[in-house]
Amino acid sequence: MTNTSPSTRKPQATKIYDFADIDTNYFIEELHGSKGNLVRTQTLLEELKGYYDTLNISHNHLNITKSARSNSSQINEAINHLLRIVSTYQSGKDMNIPNKTIQDDSDESSRQFIEETCRFEREMFNLHFNNCNVCRRRKLNLQVNSNGVCSRCSKEKKGHKFGHENSALPIWTDKNGKKHYELPKVFLDLQLAECLLIQQISPFIPVIHIRNGSIGSRGHVVSFYQDISNICTVFPRLPSEVTMVKVVRSSITKNDDVIQKAFTVNKNRVLMALKWLKEHNPHYAHIQIDTTRFDWMQGRTECNLDNIIVIDSPITEQEDNDR
Repeated sequence: MTNTSPSTRKPQATKIYDFADIDTNYFIEELHGSKGNLVRTQTLLEELKGYYDTLNISHNHLNITKSARSNSSQINEAINHLLRIVSTYQSGKDMNIPNKTIQDDSDESSRQFIEETCRFEREMFNLHFNNCNVCRRRKLNLQVNSNGVCSRCSKEKKGHKFGHENSALPIWTDKNGKKHYELPKVFLDLQLAECLLIQQISPFIPVIHIRNGSIGSRGHVVSFYQDISNICTVFPRLPSEVTMVKVVRSSITKNDDVIQKAFTVNKNRVLMALKWLKEHNPHYAHIQIDTTRFDWMQGRTECNLDNIIVIDSPITEQEDNDR
């Protein structure tokens, strides 16, 4: 086989989680490069059969022959078969699971179990995520029209309630003017203490996920006076400007290991987040980033806030079932 570029590297079916991830570029490139060579078409057909195996798709129709033309024809048809599977899956059409035929079992109860399992798997296989191009909603089996607009948005005749025109969607724009809906990478790993150091005002309400999946607070509620009249313009905030109550929970794992959960601050993460906010968020465009306000860390890259109220909690991991 010829050397291939990274874009046409042999795909690994073991990393495919649904049929939309099937990649045929490698086989298309290799078939084009084989130029009717018998050995190369035989090798490629063997690799394609292995790809079918790891996808759990039957390949009884693929037979390696001593004719390069016959091998090439089979490879081409096998590639088209995979492309049809991907196309049908992506379009959301109802389809059978394209896997190997399951042998009938002589035992009646086992046969019924297999049939019911296959019926369930087929229903799960035909569940697809769709998203609306207007409100950006994404859910299983969301009905959208040919323009990718959901039924709710398509019924709105006087402008879209959840569209860009009324600033209903949280977005940010990069240097090229492209709109983004995902959370920027610089914020993905921020700890709670780091978020407190970059916020302009300090209203703070702890929110957790409770057992049924809703957002809510649990337990006793304690209110603290917060002066939110002043908007911070010099960042990061100093620890003395942050009020926090940290409940130290001795979490016990299944192996009886004790885990101390602490609020830490990483200097680099805070700086990257502030630089991003200053560049992309108009409310932060005027802020001043003063690196000397990290002097309290005494040259360390990461450390805990030291002026917080600490409360020991006896709650253990086994007792706290609804956090």
